[in-house]
Amino acid sequence: MSQPEKVEDPHDRNAFMPRGKRYDRDDSRRIRNFFPIAYEDVPRCLVDPRTFPGRIPPRIYLGWYMPEHNMGVVRIAKENFPEMVKLKSGRIKSDGFIFDQFPKFIRTHYQVPEKEQDRVDIVDVIMNQSVADGLAVVVGSNLGGWLSEDLVERISNDLFDGRPPVWYLDPCKWSFTRPRLC
Repeated sequence: MSQPEKVEDPHDRNAFMPRGKRYDRDDSRRIRNFFPIAYEDVPRCLVDPRTFPGRIPPRIYLGWYMPEHNMGVVRIAKENFPEMVKLKSGRIKSDGFIFDQFPKFIRTHYQVPEKEQDRVDIVDVIMNQSVADGLAVVVGSNLGGWLSEDLVERISNDLFDGRPPVWYLDPCKWSFTRPRLC
């Protein structure tokens, strides 16, 4: 009788480190299976750079996955901000609306402080092995900070039916790295 495969604990400080000397494809698969992670359950090693001095943690985003990709964002915009959706022949003018106008409108509508406005964005994220990678509307990251809980809760209640945000992995910066020295 075979032993069940051991499931790693993402709170183990070494869970996100390579199994060998360098990261490889197996490490990528193993790490992506930890995601998404509930907002309040994020491992300390991903939000506290002091956990591994001299290393930058993988970038993770706090937000909401859009299973319908661009059309999911358009649907939310039509339902909540009909005045911002300018249609041309029944279609959205361009993807510029998705990646530029929608985050800008959220920043304005919710009066996001100027120094925190770059935290609101639409980005590509990695999902676990069973769900396709896709887009997420995000309100921050572990490397750049995230919006206040009050603001996140308002956005969650108004735009995402009260679903709390979760942490998603960046597809390009999914591993610990060393800072570049100039």
